[in-house]
Amino acid sequence: MALQQRRGRRPLPDRRALGGGRRVAGARRHPALHGRRGQPGAGAARDPAAGGAGSPAVRPRGRCRRPAGGWVSAQAADGAPPPGRDAGPDPDRRVADLARSVHELTRLLRDTSDRLQAVESELHRLRERGRGEPDGDGAGPRFAAVYADFADRFRGSPAEVSAKLAGYLPDVERLAGGGGVLDLGCGRGEWLELLRAAGVPARGVDASATFVASGRARGLAMEVGDALAHLRSLPPDSVDVVTAFHLAEHLPTEALLALMEAAREALRPGGCLLLETPNPTNLVMAACDFHNDPTHRVPLPPALTEFLMSAQGFVDVEVRPRNPATPPPALTGGADGCAGLRDLVTQRLFGPQDYAVLGYKAVLGYEVRGGEPAAGAR
Repeated sequence: MALQQRRGRRPLPDRRALGGGRRVAGARRHPALHGRRGQPGAGAARDPAAGGAGSPAVRPRGRCRRPAGGWVSAQAADGAPPPGRDAGPDPDRRVADLARSVHELTRLLRDTSDRLQAVESELHRLRERGRGEPDGDGAGPRFAAVYADFADRFRGSPAEVSAKLAGYLPDVERLAGGGGVLDLGCGRGEWLELLRAAGVPARGVDASATFVASGRARGLAMEVGDALAHLRSLPPDSVDVVTAFHLAEHLPTEALLALMEAAREALRPGGCLLLETPNPTNLVMAACDFHNDPTHRVPLPPALTEFLMSAQGFVDVEVRPRNPATPPPALTGGADGCAGLRDLVTQRLFGPQDYAVLGYKAVLGYEVRGGEPAAGAR
């Protein structure tokens, strides 16, 4: 101390104030404590065995470390977790975050699945085109430009089409309520006009801007759009009846199944999906008339369409033959022995040209038959 005062320096702090002997960066070595290099200083601790007491021991030269226990205690006092241990968020918050992650992954998986199905359908269409088969998605813009004239010639006049569709009115009137009727591929709008005249709220969707413009000019609720995309945009349980006349034969199988599934989701419990399509059990239809439309894919046998609709969760699925052809007079007479053969030929050649399949969305605790709930749900 006398030496420090003579030189005008401040007294060195006790080594214990420096964190248990830790050397401070930039501090000068003092000969009173350290002496010359390699020798203990004058202030070095005496050997306890030699009777020295009260002077702290001088640690050997080298790096001095603070005890780990003291560091952990200091961290705990500050409220910080020990190293390697993360307190983490609140458990309820973690559960909520995980639930949101699962929901987002489920949505991404569904979107990816839909896109994969679209890619597979497109690849199938391209393979068919490469084999020279009809393109079921359409015959191109040139044919689309004349499709209205094509419908007038091959589909029949609006009056003829309306007369054929009128037979479905009793079924729809029993089921229609606040959700109304959605007609997919509504074409010229004959079915929508019948529903409007019957006081049933209805709207339609069609890919043809020409048909939609004509229908709107007559005051019909029609819009241009894709049938499947429109169905998927609807809230669940929001429609009473979904109809599609001569649309199914234009769709790939995957797209038809997707349309049935989307229709079931959009229908209210007890609601009905009604599809009408050409009947290939009529040989004239299957071999000739069906192929008049180059946008048709392949004929759908009634048993297949019934199965597909049942597989998509519809109940009480019913097949109805429609629109029989008129046989020529030569097949209306003949000997009694030929009556069986005559009837078979008449049925196969001039039987129903179309058929309808009606399926209902199940109601919890009930089946639906003809628009009325019946006890004993599946």
